Amino acid sequence: MSHDPAPARHGSRLQLILRNLPHLLAARDAGSLHRAGDRMGIAQSALSRRIAEVEAELGGPLFERLSTGIRCTSAGADFLTDAAHLMAGLDRAIRRFELNRAGEDMTLRIGFNSAAMMFPAMASALSGFRRTHPRCDLRLAAHLTEAQYALVHKGEIDIGIAYLLRDDLPLRQRTLAEDRIVLALPADHPLALRPLHLSDLDGAPLIDMQRESSGLLAAQVDRRLLEAGIRPDPVIEAGSSEAALNLVAAGLGLAFINRSQSGRCPPNVVTREVHGFHLPLPVAAFWREDAETPLIRAFVMGLEEAFSATGAMPKSDHPA
Repeated sequence: MSHDPAPARHGSRLQLILRNLPHLLAARDAGSLHRAGDRMGIAQSALSRRIAEVEAELGGPLFERLSTGIRCTSAGADFLTDAAHLMAGLDRAIRRFELNRAGEDMTLRIGFNSAAMMFPAMASALSGFRRTHPRCDLRLAAHLTEAQYALVHKGEIDIGIAYLLRDDLPLRQRTLAEDRIVLALPADHPLALRPLHLSDLDGAPLIDMQRESSGLLAAQVDRRLLEAGIRPDPVIEAGSSEAALNLVAAGLGLAFINRSQSGRCPPNVVTREVHGFHLPLPVAAFWREDAETPLIRAFVMGLEEAFSATGAMPKSDHPA
């Protein structure tokens, strides 16, 4: 009976390609064999040979060689996009295995936005988890909400704690509390001395949210103002609530901020509810379902218990 060499040949081919995927992706990202070789710690000639071996196996070029460097062919770009997804999936699988195997002895990477840390429940949840999982190394990192979506998706953090600004967020999620949008303005501003209505903001100087980092929230604010026929005068963009509050203190305009940041107002700045403007901001934990582990479930359960026990809104030094 003859032996079919096809399975062995296929396995050898996959092994060659998988072994060289990091080099191919480095070449794609660097746009230069020289720069990619430096990043990977191998000689340019060795990198070139690895690429040539894969191209021979695939039966066509992945890159065009140019005088200024290299660029992907059309087929090569598609192949390397799929390859990048494969590598990311493999990284997530390894990470999940390590967490499942080691349990509380592993690192748990938590992202949070500044608003989440203003809730007393966050401190309670973290201290409680420390007590119940003393060997787990908790790594906390501050990131804006929209950045956390990408970091969780890519597997660079295990859990994000921030606002839910998308209905179609492809992650598991648990709503913990609700924040809301209020208006920050100088304490001696005429609008601070009486009930504030949405119509008062028509033509008012507004310190806008930075579209690059907070585009989803800025779009929700814009949509509600537009639906009400209100057109403020945007004077400057601020990259954070802290920056916006400082600009308000300097008298440069008014600013929408999240209610949880009211306690950080400078002495001459207050926050007020705007009658006719309602924009709730759910605060939630979110994580990848395919990366869920007992450790992640335990941390989320602790969050839910702490937020349930300590209340849904942070304390504020300034009336809203």
